[in-house]
Amino acid sequence: MYSSLDKTLVLWQAKGPQTVICFLRPRSTPSAVEWYTFLRGVLGLHRPRTLLINIPDLSVGLRLDNPFEELVSEEALEKAADGDEAAICKAMQAERAIASKLIDRCLDMLSQSKEWDDVLKTWGHKSKIGLAWKRYDRLEWVHGINEHKMYGTMALQRTHELELRPKRHYPVSVKMANGENMQEPAPVEGFLIRLTSQKGTDQKFGKLFYKRLYFSTQNNYLLFLRPAKAKPPPPPKMPMKENCNIPSAKQIAEKIPLIYAVNPFPMHDGTVAWLSGSANDAEDRKRHDRDAHDEAERNAQSLLDCDGFINLSDVVEVRNVVRGATPADEAVDEGPQVDFDEEVEDSHHDDGTTKEFDDARTFELLMRNGLVVRLQAFSKATKKEWIRRLRALAKYWTRRASQDLALFKLVRQQNLDTLNIDMQAEAYVGMFAHKWEVTKSFASPELYNVCGISNCRAIHRSGILFRKPRVHGIFSRCHVILCHGHLLVFEDTVRSATGKKVSHIHHQRIASIDLRGCYLYSGLITANDLLYSNRTFDNNRPGNDALPRMYLEDGWASADDDAMTTFVVWTGQHKGWFRAREEDDNEGQQKSGGARNKLKRVSQLGTTGRAIVFKARSRTERDHWVLGIETEMERLSQAEEVRVVGEGVADQS
Repeated sequence: MYSSLDKTLVLWQAKGPQTVICFLRPRSTPSAVEWYTFLRGVLGLHRPRTLLINIPDLSVGLRLDNPFEELVSEEALEKAADGDEAAICKAMQAERAIASKLIDRCLDMLSQSKEWDDVLKTWGHKSKIGLAWKRYDRLEWVHGINEHKMYGTMALQRTHELELRPKRHYPVSVKMANGENMQEPAPVEGFLIRLTSQKGTDQKFGKLFYKRLYFSTQNNYLLFLRPAKAKPPPPPKMPMKENCNIPSAKQIAEKIPLIYAVNPFPMHDGTVAWLSGSANDAEDRKRHDRDAHDEAERNAQSLLDCDGFINLSDVVEVRNVVRGATPADEAVDEGPQVDFDEEVEDSHHDDGTTKEFDDARTFELLMRNGLVVRLQAFSKATKKEWIRRLRALAKYWTRRASQDLALFKLVRQQNLDTLNIDMQAEAYVGMFAHKWEVTKSFASPELYNVCGISNCRAIHRSGILFRKPRVHGIFSRCHVILCHGHLLVFEDTVRSATGKKVSHIHHQRIASIDLRGCYLYSGLITANDLLYSNRTFDNNRPGNDALPRMYLEDGWASADDDAMTTFVVWTGQHKGWFRAREEDDNEGQQKSGGARNKLKRVSQLGTTGRAIVFKARSRTERDHWVLGIETEMERLSQAEEVRVVGEGVADQS
């Protein structure tokens, strides 16, 4: 009936009056009165008297009798549905606590058996436990609105299994070929001068052209943006002097170190150092917390403002300058003519041309396609720092990408072996199988980690997609990064005027999609947006439309139909005005001093809009993208929610 992944288009028809509820995107939470009227009239009569929770790590299942009996009584629901404010507030608080109550109840049941003592101790020290709905190889963690509205999500029992699992984060170490573990290197950022164009050419009209840019690393991306949009981290605080005079700009510049580290979460004995102090350090904790928040916002903004990136997974070697590596070296001499501190215009054009550059301050990135990227640092010291850190990052993320893909393949192969099916059958099992058919399937908590939910990293999801900007268009391969409520689209392939593929060193940004106000849908309904789906006839599989596909860059294969790999981001082009009421964050209560009405502009349903169609390489990758985008949309909707409660009237909560 209702799933966070199936919020795309779900039709629910109630018995009795022909009522149809259509969820396209969780624009907002229904009002308390409406919600509990719905619960009393529909869900209240069918609340499960027993609840089965699987614990895959222990290979056991727990049966909870009357899981909601002690939380909210039928009488309380009746009062809430009748509009009793006190009952509504009490019922909402009780519903928010359902997930934690279920977890505590399960842990109490396990603690009664000494067999699980060691496991429970390990969970208590190293992991946070959570609930997740499992469907074949997909995990949907109970969080956010699904956690706060647990009554509604109980309908998922028909198609999903509720599991108790330790929450996993994205790995921060990788096993190298020699068997050693390599920890994820720290990111690096700073100003550099790029001496190479996107296509790898170095000169025009016999001169070298250059551009000053701000570079920063996020995951496997070496991002660059124009200096005018750069937001470097604040330098270490200067020590106070006795006279307390305000220092001059020259004194500040002299005191700022050339290279310094920014670490908002210093670790000590396995915990964050500023969280392990005494209770008297409350103000100090708040200050550190604000600093960490500002650092996270700065990293996200750098991503949103970037003009392109170099994929560190494609870097073969980071080295000093090798004269003769490019044809331009025959006409370019060595010298300090390129001015690092020169004022440049805020444009995408080159900053200037020169016939020389300083070898001592310049290093190179040798790409997998044979092209060379030349970058000039401020000094010899900063050059050495860049080389050392980029070498470690390129080595780590190349291995990390390989192991991430290996995990995808391992999960699929394990399910093929367990269910005794082939890849062609798996394409349909993942979409249409009944719950009992996929009970023994395996889902990886590392693939469906909680980093996107908890905002551990600036990048929520990234990878290759095929994009069609409009319905009557053609698909083009692109690189997409999901970050901070935006889909950043970068070109993946550069072509000449005749359409021939051209080797290139970096990926230029071509579009940015703000997910605020957008709708998301996927599955079979996307067949209308595909228009021209794959109709290739396969002699070996009559009646199937899709041929198996293999992607040579990494060996990933797929036999899914087009509609199974497609999702659509839709945004309305027409908006209407609604009267909205402002409320505070205290359980939906009105602000002190009464409600404040204002006009709010929201997109209209049933009107012409723009549909941006995306195709992933497989159904598995599509599920990851849809869940990630849905999480970002919910995060945005929590900040600004509007719901229609009457004709021409809107309510904000």
